[in-house]
Amino acid sequence: MIDSFWVNRIPNIIKHTRQFDHLFIITEEDVSEWVKSTKTPTTYLAWGTDALRLGGKNRERPWDLTRIGRQPPEWDDDSLTKKMCSDQNLSFHGRLRGFDTAYKNQEMLMKLYQQSKFVLAFSNIANPTIYTHPKRQYITARWTDALACGAIVAGIPPKEPSIERLLWEGATLDLKSIKIEDGLKIISEATKNWHHEKAEFNYKKSLEKLDWRWRFSIIADTFNLSPKLLNIELELIKQKIKNS
Repeated sequence: MIDSFWVNRIPNIIKHTRQFDHLFIITEEDVSEWVKSTKTPTTYLAWGTDALRLGGKNRERPWDLTRIGRQPPEWDDDSLTKKMCSDQNLSFHGRLRGFDTAYKNQEMLMKLYQQSKFVLAFSNIANPTIYTHPKRQYITARWTDALACGAIVAGIPPKEPSIERLLWEGATLDLKSIKIEDGLKIISEATKNWHHEKAEFNYKKSLEKLDWRWRFSIIADTFNLSPKLLNIELELIKQKIKNS
């Protein structure tokens, strides 16, 4: 269950029919509520990314700051943000255009992340809207995909114990507020101290902690399964970590 933080919206078919042997949710803080409501064993699976196949640790990163997806109002105008970045001697890449297929979109997005030092993202509490949860904080694919490509996520990170354990020092750059002028000053200083080892470190940590295959292995272990392809790819991850 991806949006498992909506515990008040758990479908009746899950709560009352016992059609499921086991549930897996992305918010550890909600496990007990799911167990209580569904009477079904429930396991936390953190959000992930395809670090093995689509991640990278590129040294050359022409974009100091990249913007993808929804942002606070002050950051929402790419033309204005680009000008303000230029005033701080920062290079800026705005929204990507859409592509024909979901796979092509993801491929091009990951390539852009690999060309970026910092990727902009704000917690749903710092930047709320009608479809985000008003209390439970969480990360999305923007965070994990950017990290898998060696970028640092700049914004306001979610404050939940499970997320703080999942991420690591250097994964995020806390801008403290949603004010663009204040944020760009922090990013400008951080860019001066950026070096390619930071990208290599984030890529390695993503292999260790964020790749979806680790999540799939938890599901497999739960049901005493040993998928051949999964085990092969887990070994590839271990080898990449060893060689990083």
